[in-house]
Amino acid sequence: MQDKRFVILRHQFPPGSSRTDHYDVMLEADGSLRVWEVSDWPIVEERAIAAKLPDHRLAYLEYEGPISGGRGWVTRVDGGLCQRIDPQGSGLAWRLLSSQLDGTISFIQMDQEDHRWWVTWSPTVA
Repeated sequence: MQDKRFVILRHQFPPGSSRTDHYDVMLEADGSLRVWEVSDWPIVEERAIAAKLPDHRLAYLEYEGPISGGRGWVTRVDGGLCQRIDPQGSGLAWRLLSSQLDGTISFIQMDQEDHRWWVTWSPTVA
């Protein structure tokens, strides 16, 4: 496993917000974090929709607390090591390894004009 890291944050919005709570899956790559907003976690062997967000600073690997602009707060759910792998076919994939997770998360872009992606989680089978 390479020295790349990941974190999964639970993003909760203030009461009355038009946004719904979700998970932010953040994967280290090229000096920043690639981020996808995922409504449910874990997604085991089922395809779900994720939204690609702008890259975030590496500081989010260790962050828990309020989000600027009154956008709620984040709580760390899990974190560990990750390694980007070459998926079969198109898309992006990472192997995740932590005290809670061991498997592959895969993202396939739905449309080049859109920020929506399909995401699947496949646990490693011993």
